[in-house]
Amino acid sequence: MMAVSGMNGTQWSKAVSCSSRGSRDGKWLAPKYTVPCTRQAMVMALTRCHSGRCSMSASKRSRSSRRCGANAIRAVPTPAGARSSPCTTTSAMTRRWLPVAVVVLAACAKPVVTHDEALDFQDVKLGESRSLPLTLTNPTSSNLEVTTTVSGSDEGFFVQRGTRVVPANGSVSLDVVFAPTRPGPVEAEALVFVGAEVSRAKLRGRGIGPTWSAPEEISLGLIRLVQGQPLPSVPVPLRITNVGTSPLEVALRSIETELCVGDGCSKWAATLSPGDALDAPITVSPGEVGARAWTIHVESNEPGAERRTITVRAVVERFAPCQLTTPGDITIPLGMPARVDIRNDAATRCSIDLLSLTSTPDVMRIDGAPMVPIDFEPNQTRTFWLTTLQPRPRQAEGTLRIGSAGAAVIEIPVKLEVDAVACLAIAPDAFDFGTVKTGCHSATRTFTVSNACARPVPVTSPRLIGSGFELVTTFPDGELMTGATPLQFTARFAPTTAGSVSGAVVITSEGVDSIVALQARGDLGRPAVDTFFQPVLPVVDLLVMVDTSPSFAPRRANTRDNLRQVLTRVGRCADLRAAVAPADGAADAGVWFALNDAGSAWTSNRDVDFFERVLGAFDALPVSSETEACVGPAAALMQGTTPRDGGVLGLCITDALEQSPNPATAFQTFSGGRAASWAAVAATSASTCAVESVDDGVHQALVQNSNGLFADVCNADWGNALFSGIGTVECGYRTSFLLTSTPAGAAAIEVRVNDQPVTTGWSYDASMNAVVFAPNAEPAGGSTVTITHTPVCTP
Repeated sequence: MMAVSGMNGTQWSKAVSCSSRGSRDGKWLAPKYTVPCTRQAMVMALTRCHSGRCSMSASKRSRSSRRCGANAIRAVPTPAGARSSPCTTTSAMTRRWLPVAVVVLAACAKPVVTHDEALDFQDVKLGESRSLPLTLTNPTSSNLEVTTTVSGSDEGFFVQRGTRVVPANGSVSLDVVFAPTRPGPVEAEALVFVGAEVSRAKLRGRGIGPTWSAPEEISLGLIRLVQGQPLPSVPVPLRITNVGTSPLEVALRSIETELCVGDGCSKWAATLSPGDALDAPITVSPGEVGARAWTIHVESNEPGAERRTITVRAVVERFAPCQLTTPGDITIPLGMPARVDIRNDAATRCSIDLLSLTSTPDVMRIDGAPMVPIDFEPNQTRTFWLTTLQPRPRQAEGTLRIGSAGAAVIEIPVKLEVDAVACLAIAPDAFDFGTVKTGCHSATRTFTVSNACARPVPVTSPRLIGSGFELVTTFPDGELMTGATPLQFTARFAPTTAGSVSGAVVITSEGVDSIVALQARGDLGRPAVDTFFQPVLPVVDLLVMVDTSPSFAPRRANTRDNLRQVLTRVGRCADLRAAVAPADGAADAGVWFALNDAGSAWTSNRDVDFFERVLGAFDALPVSSETEACVGPAAALMQGTTPRDGGVLGLCITDALEQSPNPATAFQTFSGGRAASWAAVAATSASTCAVESVDDGVHQALVQNSNGLFADVCNADWGNALFSGIGTVECGYRTSFLLTSTPAGAAAIEVRVNDQPVTTGWSYDASMNAVVFAPNAEPAGGSTVTITHTPVCTP
């Protein structure tokens, strides 16, 4: 039966049944496909059929149907000798019926080839292959030329290419081969072309087997051999990860005396389950100077790659002890840092391996000091700046220690310039009351006010700023305070609405305000229900810090191209949010970040103008001669950013030294407790282009300690070099789910994933106020996580 549309849009369906004398079994043959028809063709067919005394019926269908469907032309089986006739007679009627098939075929159907809708190869081991037949059937009365190909040959699917003929009313079979190139599920399509028409067969399979991931080459940068000192033992940051689908058996060995693998220094072996990773215990102890290379031999049960090697490279230099000239004592003035000049009076190159500043209280810092060791050329002077944290205390004493291997440690006393105006000190000077249920109040906190001056000073009573903060006890306004007796007041937080609140306590003495910063969060009533959606793609915040110094300006165009490549490729595997800021002083970077339209907000790769906004922020970066620092400004910017529950990645692009104070501490601030990695595009001693200065180990140390990435700024294609590692590092799932209220312990929490209760595999972390899933127990991508808990009032 076939349905056709008339000239006026009405659709007709005709049921034609052949009832000739020659029919044997009277069974109907149902057509395999429904094809477009024309009214003219149907009329011709019916006319011929009627003249052959076939029975027919007609029914008019509604206009809403627009395809040949439920009713189609039917035909009884064709007896032998009557190949082209759908009737079973051999009379003269057959000759009258024969054109009907020709007309209907010509007018009602296009030549098509049928085939399987999908081929499922199931599990195939890496290094092996499996073949399945793809059968092409030609239901027409004409030979058809067919061309086949595969979209996804890079995924391991292959098919016999070229053009072949499928005979009329016949079929041919093609071999489709699946030879997986990687573990995990793989999909592709077999494309079948008949003229301009194309049909598709889904191809599915899964690669099975162990495979592992590790860097092919590791650079240790510069290794210093100091005269008269034992040979250094330098750890090699080598992580082996099983990225396959079955257990990985891997062994590392070395035949070089300077390269130690494992406890016995000759071999290390392990078995890793899928997804597991281990840091291999490897060290190098160089005994010769120059550009050095060592080879780690790796054996595994990975099919086709049982033996591989990893190269470890370093530049080894021999240094003499420094002969240093330093100041005798240091005073940090009010409102500005103290300058410290350190000079190497030796006629040879040297390095210092100790530069530290400690103080009581712990408020003194070294600003702009890179991580040790720090190299000095002959007769070179390096300048460092000492600062204090804010609010600055009235008194503090510290010691600056400077050491060079083979020489005695130099200790320099450090003190603060006395502030004769600000006499008050409040402890604590900042406090977070945490999360408190609305209608309840927090625990009461005591604050102590001291007079650090030798004379009595008048003080005002505490004044509160911020909704929900309450003074429980206080002292009179205008109290005359001596240095012997401190004053106290108490405060608490009683939220009236939900949400985060910032506030302060202000006490004034002799026109100077002393301030205590307050934080708290109000929560909703009970019970609290927090709903989370586990993203199919991992969540990643990428903060790009770009060197804006004049020396880096010629690299801006190439940097822009590589940055686009990184954004494009990482965006394919992650829910990416990106921002760009100058690698400048923290204050200048913050001002630019806040005021510049292009960089004032983080941009999601789900936004249609993602590249335009991020690269527009890059283009708007100024050219500045200020301090070249990435880590410190990045930490400051992240503190002012609302975090997302995912990973955070810092990318520093520079050709100069990192000048942030205490970069390791700044990186901890940058991470904000989230999974964080550091990537750097910088210069090394092996760089082949002109740079302002090579990385002295700061960025490489951050990269190693955070499982990050490092690329040579002289590599014109550094974006491609970074991507593979960034994709591995950043593409992960959420494991911690922060709660909006404080529950009464784990017993008051109910966890459901996709509306199914989950009672194991998670725990409650009171320090984070979060439900934390154990490794390999975290909800899969696309899951909905619902956490119901009962908030409590803090007594």
